[in-house]
Amino acid sequence: ATGSFNLMLPAIIIVIFIMLLALLSIQRQNRAKARHTPSMPSPPPLPSGPVGEGIRIETKPTPKTTPALYLRTTEGHSYPLEPGPNLIGRSSTCNIQIADEQMSRQHTRITVIGTQVTVEDLSTNGTFINSHRVIIPSQLKPGDSMRCGQTIFTLQDTKSFGHTPQTPTLTIKSGTQKGAQFPLPQKPFITLGRGSENDIVIQDARASRKHAQIVKDGATYYLYDLGSAGGTLINGTPINQQYRLKNGDEIQMGHTIILFRERP
Repeated sequence: ATGSFNLMLPAIIIVIFIMLLALLSIQRQNRAKARHTPSMPSPPPLPSGPVGEGIRIETKPTPKTTPALYLRTTEGHSYPLEPGPNLIGRSSTCNIQIADEQMSRQHTRITVIGTQVTVEDLSTNGTFINSHRVIIPSQLKPGDSMRCGQTIFTLQDTKSFGHTPQTPTLTIKSGTQKGAQFPLPQKPFITLGRGSENDIVIQDARASRKHAQIVKDGATYYLYDLGSAGGTLINGTPINQQYRLKNGDEIQMGHTIILFRERP
């Protein structure tokens, strides 16, 4: 037995020696990893105070911008105009969707840059500003009337929004332009008629090309017939000389009846 143990002793010593070498190798590898691993920063101290109070971060609310310009229909519906392009039409992709059979899917593009408003017609039936058809991109100013299909809009800014303009206004009560409103231009002579050269175009085949004229004298307005074929009527009575317009007067040219309003 003693002889056998003496034969096995060298083998046992070799195994123990190999195990010691392996342990030393593992320790060296662990120390090398510890040197190359970055130390993690210590977590910040917890805030003092009652549990659940935490750290309060104050945030300022984002200010809401109010649109400066609106389109208002004769029915009283108002549509804000946003900076940049605004599409008007029947399509749901438009910024302003109107259920009007006479309106194209994308009828009109209105571009707002600062206080400047530009109208571009995209339709087959046309877009009209103060009864003048838009052929090239045209400016729209507060108080102007714009017709798309059978829908008539008036451009208003935030100062006049919700209020009747102080400028005397002509409102068409009957005819193809029923509901259209025309603030009187700030000029001494204002012409009305079927021709496109007039300040206010009346779309009525019975109206003459240059039918009547309104003359501004201070705060007073006078109406003249310009020798029209069908004549000009005030409250159903033809006029043969100048007529001083009063609030609520009805002017008739052909089949078109126009209401004069000199105050809100």
